[in-house]
Amino acid sequence: MQFHRIHGKSIDLSQDDTCVKRTQSFNYGIVFGKVPITVEEKVTVEITETISEWSGGLRYGFTNIDPDTHDAEKLPPYAIPNLSREPQYYCVALNEADAKTGNRLSFYFTSQCTCISLVNNKPSTEKKMDKIDVSKPVWFVMDVYGCTKGIKLVMSDSEAAPIEIFVRGREAMEAFLVASRKGTKPVYRTRLMLVGQDRVGKTSLKRSLTGRRHDAKEVSTDGIDTADICKITSKDSKPWKVYAATNEDDQETKTSSDVPSAEDEFARAIAHNIVQELWNKRLRKKNDENTQMSSQVINKQPNQNQNQTKEGKEESKISTMEESFTGQADARNKTKLVMNDITEQVKEAVGQELVDRVLTMVSEMLKKLESGQEVIEVSKTEQQEIMMSIWDFAGQSVYYTTHQVFLTTRAIYIIVFNLTHDLNSQAIVQVRRGEGHSNIEWKKSELTNIDFINFWINSIHTHTAESGASAPYDNNDPYNTTSLSPSVFLVGTHRASLSDDKETQWKIVKEKFKVIAESFRDKVYRGHFVGQFYAVENNIDDEEDEQVKLLRKHIVSIASKERYMGEHMPVSWLQFEQQVAEMIARGINFIPIDQGKDICSRFGIEEDLHSMLHFYHDLGVIIYYGQSGAVDESLRNTIILKPQWLIDVFKGVITTKDIDGQWERFAEAWHRLDKEGILEDSLINHMWCTIIAQKPTLIGLMSKFDLLCERIKPKTLKSTDKWEKSYFVPSRLKDSVDPNDVYEPSNKDIVFYITFGGFLPGQF
Repeated sequence: MQFHRIHGKSIDLSQDDTCVKRTQSFNYGIVFGKVPITVEEKVTVEITETISEWSGGLRYGFTNIDPDTHDAEKLPPYAIPNLSREPQYYCVALNEADAKTGNRLSFYFTSQCTCISLVNNKPSTEKKMDKIDVSKPVWFVMDVYGCTKGIKLVMSDSEAAPIEIFVRGREAMEAFLVASRKGTKPVYRTRLMLVGQDRVGKTSLKRSLTGRRHDAKEVSTDGIDTADICKITSKDSKPWKVYAATNEDDQETKTSSDVPSAEDEFARAIAHNIVQELWNKRLRKKNDENTQMSSQVINKQPNQNQNQTKEGKEESKISTMEESFTGQADARNKTKLVMNDITEQVKEAVGQELVDRVLTMVSEMLKKLESGQEVIEVSKTEQQEIMMSIWDFAGQSVYYTTHQVFLTTRAIYIIVFNLTHDLNSQAIVQVRRGEGHSNIEWKKSELTNIDFINFWINSIHTHTAESGASAPYDNNDPYNTTSLSPSVFLVGTHRASLSDDKETQWKIVKEKFKVIAESFRDKVYRGHFVGQFYAVENNIDDEEDEQVKLLRKHIVSIASKERYMGEHMPVSWLQFEQQVAEMIARGINFIPIDQGKDICSRFGIEEDLHSMLHFYHDLGVIIYYGQSGAVDESLRNTIILKPQWLIDVFKGVITTKDIDGQWERFAEAWHRLDKEGILEDSLINHMWCTIIAQKPTLIGLMSKFDLLCERIKPKTLKSTDKWEKSYFVPSRLKDSVDPNDVYEPSNKDIVFYITFGGFLPGQF
């Protein structure tokens, strides 16, 4: 489905004929369908841009008149009433409350000549079309009017489905479509994932981005910190404020009693827009006269008396401009006279039946302006707010195996490294840490610092990569050169520590980034990187680092263009998601599947339950391995509501606490875990004593993520020998073992090798 090449003079049509944008004023935005449509063939458009300067919303309807018969230059300014009062035209106005960026309007006609419309798949209007003959060819007609500035055609519900739904197959797609038919809502959200080595400044960078002061005593992150959620808007480089969500944000802002009738809204919109036109003309004339006066001042240097004369003349001119607002010299009668001047314009816009009502509104607005009241809004394209959660990943290598659970393509990544570290030197990594962040032990890794940067981008690519860029190429954003999704930023910290001389600082910075870029040159994952590197300094007390400002602005630019931004989700699914958030707030971290079914039934989610749960699992909102996704029965029947809770549980296993502080009863077991990487079942019971009922589920999850591996009882073990069930913890295994301790080779072996090029953590 496409728009016709015949359109109003204010319309700019995209090359593929699927997007239109009004480039000036509030009218002359009429567009048509390219080809006739059939009975019950749905036309769906998404509002891509709105502007607060004008009133009134999108107009839409049908016609039997072939658009090819129109002269584009002679198309009228309005679909209502200019076209709607003509034979073989039917038009209706979208309620202005529904004319919001991201909302979708769908409309079609039936064989009984009824026009049915839906907003976000919720029924909106159903009206009889008296002047349309559905037995003849029918084209859709729309008017990109008033506050609606841009729209795009949406092909079909299935094509608009999230990629995570599409790849799960026909059953998931059908479940999504069934849920969507009950109503949808555009969703604007993403994640910012901060990854990198330990103690390189990830948490400090997060503080800088959110406008908080540097804390030199900041404790290193354990696991993953997901506490911060921010509201961001495009073109806003100010520090992001950490946001506390409320239920009010998910409620409709207007009730049916608050919404004016279509006739009242139409009249008010026309009145507002006419006054707005007069206001704009006034401002343009004022700017022209100010420019002319400035030119006179430059060309002629007046003395003091001349200055006084000029000031008197300027006051006179301003007074004249006030009068010219209505085009009359007599300011006392200007409201009455301007009404005479615009009566014909109003008649053309609304028809005789609404003239008196609109003229009354215009008169009232003009009187308010003359008394100094503000009734005209400053021209401002409305910016959509995006909810962005910031995930701060721990840099200790023992956590790397857990990160696979949380890496997602619906995110923007920042790989953080310390500029003061030699890129080609072996990285210093943390081995273990006691409680209270004491007794830290460090050692040299087999990987260099630049190897770790490559490790992170490789890990992101392996677990999340999608073909195609995260967002369409934008000529206005030359630094967005990504060809793969998700987008990845590279940020160096501690810039000021490189040198006291700023010129030397930047010389070193450029050299380091050049070396890093060269290491990516022949790698498949190089397409993830945006085309600009950033070198920041977080330890600034009196002002904000300029590089942080630029980074923040670039992140917002990338986020606002992500392919999933504004994606329509079934309202019932969003209600379930809200319920999950409320349960987490009450300290509920997991529920059995039966309880999940009860919750879903309240929102009309039944047959599509598993598809919805798998979708939110793919997004990282919950963890669910139901149906055929898990071999363990307890794992199939459990929904983990809070993924971060798993990290807290995992931490007790994959990291070793201070042995000296443990109970004597388990001292030997702790020692064995620390030295041999073997976790005894009795120690698990002790560690998880408060959640022991979930032990089978947690064991199943850790086994699935390769965080635990059950030890097989040796066949040579005698019946009299003691054997306790235990597990290998790969992240706690020592880096080197005697191969003969693992397997005794023979001359019948077939040997082959797999090289991971430094990708896997040292424990593997």
